[in-house]
Amino acid sequence: MRSNGTTPKPLRTPPGMGQCFQWAWQNLLIDDALVHASISQLRGPHAWIERNGRVFDWQTNVLHWYFSKGLGQENYQNVGWPIDEFYAAFSPTNIVKYTFTGAHTLAAREWTYGPWNGLWTCPSTNNPTNRS
Repeated sequence: MRSNGTTPKPLRTPPGMGQCFQWAWQNLLIDDALVHASISQLRGPHAWIERNGRVFDWQTNVLHWYFSKGLGQENYQNVGWPIDEFYAAFSPTNIVKYTFTGAHTLAAREWTYGPWNGLWTCPSTNNPTNRS
C-alpha cells in the first residue's frame, strides 16, 4: 500500500509478449542493463539482462527457443552468454538499454514489464539508444 492509502496496480505482460520481459525485469540487479531489442528469429521484441560482460535471458535460463533453433549453448544456462557471442548469434536491432532506475520508473509509469517506447514490432534498422 502506498503512503496515500492506495494500492499500486500489478505489473502485466502485454498480449503477445512472452516471459522474457517479466523475467528480465524481475532479475535485474542495480548495476545491470535491461535490454529491449528486436531479434530476427522472433516475431516481436525480446528482453534480456547484461551483467558483467554476459547476457542473461529467460530462454537460456529455461533452455527454450535457442536450443530448438540449434543456436543455444547449454553451458550458458547459469553463467550467461558472452555479450559478443550473443550479439553475433542473434543480430539484435533497435536496441534500447535501461538502467535499473530507468526500468523501474518506466514499469511504474506504464504498468508493464515492457516493452516500452514503442518496441512492439521488429524494425529492420539498427537504432541503438540508451535510456535511463
